[in-house]
Amino acid sequence: MKRTKVILAAVLAGSLMISAAFPAAAEENTEATLVDLFYTYSKDNLIVEYYDSNYLTEEGRLQQKSYNGFLALSQTDLDWDGTEELLAIRLKPDTDEAGNTVNTLVAEIYQRKDNTLQRGTQYTLAENILAYDAARIDVFAVNGQSGQFICCEALDSASLLADGVTWSMRAAGYDGTSLYEVSDVSMSGSDFSEEDIAKARGAVNAVGLYPETVIRSSVADQYDLGLLCTIRRYLISDYENVQAAVSAGQAQQYGETWFKNYMNPNRENKFNKEFAVELTESTVQTGTDSADNVHYSFDGDYIIADSDSRYITEEELGRLSADEILLARNEIYAKHGRIFNDAALNEYFRSRSWYQPSVAGSDFTDEYAASVFNAYEITNISTLVTYEKAHGLNGY
Repeated sequence: MKRTKVILAAVLAGSLMISAAFPAAAEENTEATLVDLFYTYSKDNLIVEYYDSNYLTEEGRLQQKSYNGFLALSQTDLDWDGTEELLAIRLKPDTDEAGNTVNTLVAEIYQRKDNTLQRGTQYTLAENILAYDAARIDVFAVNGQSGQFICCEALDSASLLADGVTWSMRAAGYDGTSLYEVSDVSMSGSDFSEEDIAKARGAVNAVGLYPETVIRSSVADQYDLGLLCTIRRYLISDYENVQAAVSAGQAQQYGETWFKNYMNPNRENKFNKEFAVELTESTVQTGTDSADNVHYSFDGDYIIADSDSRYITEEELGRLSADEILLARNEIYAKHGRIFNDAALNEYFRSRSWYQPSVAGSDFTDEYAASVFNAYEITNISTLVTYEKAHGLNGY
């Protein structure tokens, strides 16, 4: 499948929290499947398959990203009462106790109520995933005695710059009203004791699975379980080149993250077939302000005048300086009246004849951006950021 490009969630996440109810289709479509209702009326992204490159920064740190979108939709009778529910698996950004942005995986249950589709309950399957340089997260269903268990095995490991593993196994059943917990075990370390292994095995045994190996090898692989969705983070093989690039003060690709939806393979990904991605490092936020002691001075009113009506190419970016590229990215925001707190950007854009400052930076939220940017602007911001990352420009 063709690999998609990265898009910033600041541009796409116009509906971060899903609404509690979706109206049914017109009267003639009342019998539409629950998946059809959800897909038609949800404003959130549904991913089918997506690849995303991962980088080490010039300082040798892993580039942290948060993701937002639904990974699978499954219409099924979870509690075996004769009525089907809609199970949705969602990956979303969250905040930990220290205020850091992390990735959380949740299960949500929707039911048809008259002519609406309503969310009834949700359960957190895994927290703080994709924090290290390698990962495997599997979501699958297992039959119990009175219904299905929704299970998630999450394994993140640090092997490129450190040594350690985090592993969790969570599972929930559905009683017709709520998702109730069946197992919840999480652990981390570079080595695991027999007691740790016993706890991990107990979490898997709780859903009726008895694999030969736990933690170090996938339960889904050992049982050949049908997956709802999966996430993989792969490492590239040339570690020495990565380390050499970082030592030389250059950002370098170290691998990629792969998202796969097994339940809805024939549907198209929403938002131009791309998954919503947000860079969470404070130095590389969308609409980045530059250092206060910088002064920009360029002839002409625009860096790229038609960035709202055509796609920018990497070839033309190669002819621009780092400052021009930064201005071209912020220029897209400035066209929509964003006010910049940074002195240099504020001075530069106020010197442009077309600039009409009208929206404070704090008010230029993800939701607002999604309401004003068009498809060209969304893709062009992605192209600019990807180019900056690949060449270590402007704080990336």
